[in-house]
Amino acid sequence: MTVLTGPTGSGKTLGVSGWLRRRVDLSFSWFHAASDAGPGLRTLLDGARGAAGGGATRPRLVVIDDAHRLGHEALALISGRLHEEPERLRLLLLSRWPLPLDLLSPQLLGHFTGLGGEILRMSRTEAEALVRAHAPELDARTTDTIVAGTQGWPGALGLAARAAALDPEPGPGDCLTASVKAVRTLAGQVFEGRSDAERHLLLCTAAEDIVTGDSAAHLTRDPRAPEALAGLEATGLLVHRVPADPDDPGAAGPARYAVHPLLRQVAGQELDRGGELVERARESVARAVQLDVLRGCTDGAFCRLVAVGATSAAARLLATNGVGMAMRGEGAQIVEFVQRHPEAVLGTPAAWFAVTVERWVAGDVAGARHWMEVLLDSDYIHEPASCVQLACLRLMRARLGLEPVGGAVAQARRVLESSHPHAPRVDIPLLLHELAITLNWTGNLAEAERHFSTAVALARSGRLPSVEVAAMSHLALTEYMRGRERAAVEMATDTFAQLGDPDRWYEEFTCARTGLALFLAGVSAPPWPAVPRLAPPQPEATPVHPADLCALFWRDVRDVTLALSSGDVAEAVGILERPLPVPEQFGTSAATQLPHHLHVSWLTLRLLLAVVSSDGIALRAATEELRAAGAEGEASLGEGFAADLAGDLHAARRSFEHAMAQCRCTQPPAAEIATVCLAQVLAGLDDQGGALALLRVAVQGSQVRRNAIPFLGWLRHGRSVALLLTRLTDVETSPWLTQLAEAVGVAPDIVQYCGPVVASPSPAASPGPAPGRGMPMPLLTAREKDVLAGLARGCTYADMGAELFVAESTVKTHVSSLYAKLGAARRSEALALARHLRLI
Repeated sequence: MTVLTGPTGSGKTLGVSGWLRRRVDLSFSWFHAASDAGPGLRTLLDGARGAAGGGATRPRLVVIDDAHRLGHEALALISGRLHEEPERLRLLLLSRWPLPLDLLSPQLLGHFTGLGGEILRMSRTEAEALVRAHAPELDARTTDTIVAGTQGWPGALGLAARAAALDPEPGPGDCLTASVKAVRTLAGQVFEGRSDAERHLLLCTAAEDIVTGDSAAHLTRDPRAPEALAGLEATGLLVHRVPADPDDPGAAGPARYAVHPLLRQVAGQELDRGGELVERARESVARAVQLDVLRGCTDGAFCRLVAVGATSAAARLLATNGVGMAMRGEGAQIVEFVQRHPEAVLGTPAAWFAVTVERWVAGDVAGARHWMEVLLDSDYIHEPASCVQLACLRLMRARLGLEPVGGAVAQARRVLESSHPHAPRVDIPLLLHELAITLNWTGNLAEAERHFSTAVALARSGRLPSVEVAAMSHLALTEYMRGRERAAVEMATDTFAQLGDPDRWYEEFTCARTGLALFLAGVSAPPWPAVPRLAPPQPEATPVHPADLCALFWRDVRDVTLALSSGDVAEAVGILERPLPVPEQFGTSAATQLPHHLHVSWLTLRLLLAVVSSDGIALRAATEELRAAGAEGEASLGEGFAADLAGDLHAARRSFEHAMAQCRCTQPPAAEIATVCLAQVLAGLDDQGGALALLRVAVQGSQVRRNAIPFLGWLRHGRSVALLLTRLTDVETSPWLTQLAEAVGVAPDIVQYCGPVVASPSPAASPGPAPGRGMPMPLLTAREKDVLAGLARGCTYADMGAELFVAESTVKTHVSSLYAKLGAARRSEALALARHLRLI
C-alpha cells in the first residue's frame, strides 16, 4: 500500500491519473471515497484480490481518491486486510492529511510506502509551463510574480494564472492577493481542513519567516507544537524544511521550516476576523513576547504582537521599547502601527516619545513636531520619570528654533548630572547624543566630544549600533572643527568600516555626514592635483538631517571648496552668500543664523575668497564684520591681506603679527595662515632668518594636523612660499616638510591653485597677468554689473547715469573700479575680458 498525502490543489488526482495513463500495462480500479463507503469498498477490494499465497494472479491496483473522507468502517477494513493478506492487496490512497491506519506491521514487513505532497511541488520550469498553458497571454513579470508567490503549488498556480488572464488590467501582485479570490479560497479550504493544534500553530507563527520546533512551542505555549509542525511538513507543500545554512545544505542544526506564503496570508485574514481560536493565539503570543522581553530578547517581538492583532500589548511594548526599535531600523513597523491603530497609540501616552523619535530619526521634522506638541500638552512628559525624554524633546525643539538653545542645554546637563533610575537604557545615550549635537552647534566642542564618546560607549554596550555610528560620525565632524584633521580622518574611517556591516541598520544621514567629515578633514592634506577640476555635487547627493545644523553649515563649506577646486570663485562666493537652510526662527542674516564660532569661520572664509579674487571691497567688508563680531585676530588677518594688496609690507607685517597672537578660528586655520604670511612678508623685507624661523614653526605645528592650507601662498607680495620651503629643506629635512615642498611646488600660490587661468584677449593687449600666473575671477558688485551691461550696449556715461538714477561722476567711479577688477585700460579691453569670462 502507498499513501500519497497532499493538501487541496496539490495535484494528487491529476498526477496519479496521468501516471496511470502512461502505464497501459497496469490494471487498476478508481474509487471515490465517502464516509459511508465501507460496503462498496469491501466489494471492490474482494474483486481486486490476487491469488492466495502469492500465486501468478497479481492483485489489481485500487486507487482510492479523497481517502481522508473514509469512515471508521472503511479504515478498519483496510487495516485488517493489510494485516491478514497484504500480498493479495495493492492500494494507492490519495489523502489531504495522514490517515489513522495501523501501519506498524506493514511498515516492518515492507508493505507500506508513504509519500508527501512535496513530491508534487513543481519546479520553476514546470510552474512557468503550467502558467503559460493556462494563460499564454500573460507577460513575463506577472508570470514571475505568480510562480514566486505560489511556490510550486499546482492548484494555486492554475487558479492564479486564469484569474490574472481574466483581469483587464492585472498588476504584478494582484493575481496573488485581493483580485484572485479563487486562490484565497483554495488556501482557506486548506487552513480550515487542518486540526485545531495546526491552525493554532499557523496563527501564532503568522509573522515568522522561519519556524523551528523550539520557536513553535514557545509562541504557541504548546509543547506538542513541534509534532504539529512536522505533521504539516509531512502533508507536503504547506510547510517545507529549509537548510540551517543556505550555503551548506548539509550543515547540521535544528530543523527549520518555512510556511507557504498563501497559507500565511490566510492565517493573517483569520487573525483579522477574530474568533475564539484567534483570541487563544493572541494570548499565547503575548505571553511568549512578555517572557522574551523579560529575558532581554526583543528582536521581532513587536511584529509578532502586531501580526496576531494584540494591539494593546503592542502599544505597551512600543512605550517601553519603541525608542530602541526606532534605533534598530524598525521604524517602518512603528509607522504602520500608528497608521493602522491610532486609537491604541493615542491611548498609550508613554508610546508617544518613541513615535516622536522615529519621525525625528527619519528626518520628518514636521511629523516629529506634531508628536512633540502632543507630548508637551500631556501630563506624562512632565512626570519625574520622564525627565530624560523631556530633556531630549527640548534639545530637538531648540535646534528647530522653537525654544532657546541655552535653556534646553542647561536642562539636559542637569538631568545628566542627577540620578535617573527610571529612564530606559536607550534614553541616556540618546540624550547624550542630542546634547552633543547641540553643543557642536553652540561651539562647546570639548564638552560635545566628551558626550559623543560616552554615547558611543553606552550605545555599544546597549546593542544600539545606529546610535553608535551616528555619534561617531558627529564626533568626526567635532574633531575637524577643533582643528584635529588627522583624528577626524581616523574617526570617519572607523565609522565607514562599521557602516559596511550589511546585517545592521543605520540612519540614512550617517553615511553622508561621515563622508562630509572625511572630505573636509582630508582635502587640506597634500598631495593635490596640479590642475584640480572637481564637479561640485548636487545638494541631494549629500542628505543632511534638517536639524543637523552643523552639517548643513559644513556642507556649504564643502561646496565652496569644490567650487574653488573647479576654478569657479564666483560660485564659491555665491554659496557663502546664500542663506543657510536653517529654521527661519534663527533669523535671515548670517550674524543671527550662526553661533559665534561658525559666524567667525564664515567671515574668515569670505575673507580668504576676497583674497583669491583680489576684491579689495569685499576684503574690507569682511574685515569690518569680523571686528564687529569681536574676532580681532581674524580682522587683523584681513588688514594684513589688504596691506599686501596695497604693497605695504611693513603694515602687513604689523597686522600679521597681531593676527598670529589673536586668531582663534580653527577652520579655516587663521593663526597658521597668518604665521606663513608673516614669513613671506619678512622674507620680502630681507629678513631671511626670521622668515625661515617662522616657517619652521608653521611646518612643525601643521605636521600633526596635516593641514597644508596655510602654505598655499596667500600673498601677492613678499617671497613665494614654494621658494621658502625649498630653502628650509636645504637646512633641515622631515617627511612632512618634503611633502609640503613638493605639493606647493605644483601650485605656487592660491590664485594659481584655485583661480581660473584666463588668457589675454590679444597678445598686444594691455597688462594682464604676469606669465605663469593665473588671473582671478573678478567679483563685481550689482552696480558694476549694471555698468558693464551699459558699456556692452554702447551707452555713454550720461546714458547710464540717467538709467541708473545716479550722477555721471558716480558712473565714472564704478567704471574705474570695473576696469581695475578686470585689469583693463579701456572699454574695448574690458568688454573683451568680460566676454571671455562670460560676465556678459
